Amino acid sequence: MEFRAARDIKAGEELFIQYTEPTFSTSRRQEELKPYGFQCGCESCTTSSHSDLVRKQLHRNIPMRVGYSRLVVFLMTPGLPESYVVDHSLQQLELIEHAGLEVSHFYSMHLKFLVEAYCAAGNVQKVLIYMRKAEAIERALSGGEEKSIKALMKMIKEHQRWDWKKKIQDVTEAAGFYA
Repeated sequence: MEFRAARDIKAGEELFIQYTEPTFSTSRRQEELKPYGFQCGCESCTTSSHSDLVRKQLHRNIPMRVGYSRLVVFLMTPGLPESYVVDHSLQQLELIEHAGLEVSHFYSMHLKFLVEAYCAAGNVQKVLIYMRKAEAIERALSGGEEKSIKALMKMIKEHQRWDWKKKIQDVTEAAGFYA
């Protein structure tokens, strides 16, 4: 049997394994545990009013609903700061990490969105941060070797959205849209 971690583990920290989809509501998770013959007593299950609220928020705030429309506005508006497009996903990552849901697809979606947004802005340092996190989650879920900085940098420069904001603004300025 092989175990992989989706995040760093502190010495002495208790480890858990999921039997159900961790982003389901407490009642649904408990229902799905019945065949296993136990009732879960983890923090999320014992604080269901809070954990269910967090999970509802995660389902409502996926990047496809919020981030990509903001990305278009960011790309088309000169002077708009990166924070306009990334703050939402950064807040969601913080919420997910606090809830211990790094293995959820929501975490991967926000990481991938941040890679795209920072690529569009041409911010190599931030792309590296979130690309590394996305790669670590991918390795935890499916295995594989850690990519070198050189390999990550190559991926960044070849990313389809690399430096989009600058390219779009160059084209619109050349066409006289902002004159």
